Formats: sequence, C-alpha cells, structure tokens
Amino acid sequence: MANPDVPDDLDRSSGERALDVATDQLRHQPESPHVAQAAGRVLARALAAPRRATTVETADPLLQVSSVALVALLRSALAAGVADAAVRRIRLDVRDRGRLHAVHVELVARYGTSVPESTEAAHVVIRHVLAETLGTGPAPGADEVSRHVHVSDVTRGDPHLAEPLDEDEVGDA
Repeated sequence: MANPDVPDDLDRSSGERALDVATDQLRHQPESPHVAQAAGRVLARALAAPRRATTVETADPLLQVSSVALVALLRSALAAGVADAAVRRIRLDVRDRGRLHAVHVELVARYGTSVPESTEAAHVVIRHVLAETLGTGPAPGADEVSRHVHVSDVTRGDPHLAEPLDEDEVGDA
C-alpha cells in the first residue's frame, strides 16, 4: 500500500544523502528551546508506537511473559551488569507456541575492553534474568535457552552514549 504523503516519483536513493545533509545542518545550529520541544514530541510519538510482542512461556504453566518486557529486563540488567559495553540490539528466538529457544545480544564495547570478559559477563547477566523471569528446570525454563553474545562495534567514548558510526576514523599518523 502506497503512502499518500510520499510522491510516487520520489527518488528514494537520495534519502540517505538528504538525511546526512539534514543531520549535518542540525549539528551546526545553536541550541534552542524549540529543539527540546520537538525532541519531546518525537520521543512521545516513538514511545506511543505499537511494538510487536509475543508471549513467552515460563517454567510455570500458568505464567507467560511478554517478549517486550523480557527484552526490557535484559537491556536494563545488561546496562548495569556489563562494564564498558552497551546493548545495541537484543533479539529473542521464540518458536513452538511461545517457547524461547535463544537470546541474541549485540554489544558495543569501549576501545580497550576485554571482549571475552564482556561477553562472559553478558552471559552471566542473561542467565540470571532468564532464571528470574522464566524459572529454572524443565523447558521452557532458563536452562533450555541458548545465549549468543556478539560485540559488533567498538567506540572510544562511553558505549552507552556514543554512536560509533558518528566517530571520526582514526588514520595512521
């Protein structure tokens, strides 16, 4: 279904360039209270947007948990429990009428951080959250869920605040 607000003859390939130009222009604008007002409206709309969710079985046959809630719990616990790394993305692999098979976590790490230590810390945090939320024991408890952690990028700044794609490339001097 076509969007009535987008002209049919719009060159979509130029969209990325236009976004880069607009971002550059905004970065060079002085701060204004109108920017904060607009940011608040954008954030409110984003938070009000529906998110796709599914229910995830737990070890208790009478209890299910929302996939959105489980991702939020994981994101919060990982932010607090993994030093010098931040969550970029969490994906749940839910199959067989709500059974959680795997958790995939993508991290951004601070430059110089031990990747094996960060991923091991993330595995421990994920295991704890799953045990607390899903329970332990027979499937679909936390014992049956695969955990995959991947460091996909590195940043020189605080990984919770920095966007690695925005950083200048470091060349040989």
